[in-house]
Amino acid sequence: FKHMGELGMLGMAIPEEYGGAGIDDYRYNVVLQEEAARALVTLSTVRTQLEVILPYFLHYANEEQRQRWFPGLAAGTLLTAVAMTEPGTGSDLAGMRTTAVRDGDEYVLNGAKTFITGGIQADLVVVVARTSTDPENRRKGLT
Repeated sequence: FKHMGELGMLGMAIPEEYGGAGIDDYRYNVVLQEEAARALVTLSTVRTQLEVILPYFLHYANEEQRQRWFPGLAAGTLLTAVAMTEPGTGSDLAGMRTTAVRDGDEYVLNGAKTFITGGIQADLVVVVARTSTDPENRRKGLT
């Protein structure tokens, strides 16, 4: 990851002021994947980092978080993961039972996750949890 960061492969979508190229264009990810396939190599969790996780940070991170996380993401020295799947729910995220309950300025997570892509190496994890329940729409309340 660090070598890929040095080559500029991980920070294309990250704004320049945080060490990226500032080019938020999905076509870059397509070219990267095609070139890797042409060279008969796999990008492993790189695609998950660039295509699934990074967009969350680009959209939701506040300025303090951007300053803290984006340089490491672009450099390949800060690795991410996504924790969505739970035991017994498979790909049915609406069946999620992990909760996030507000306690002052923080949230307390309670539940279990499995198949956390990149989890063992991750410095930063996006966790999907339930913050409310709506009996008429079981997809509402996922955060």
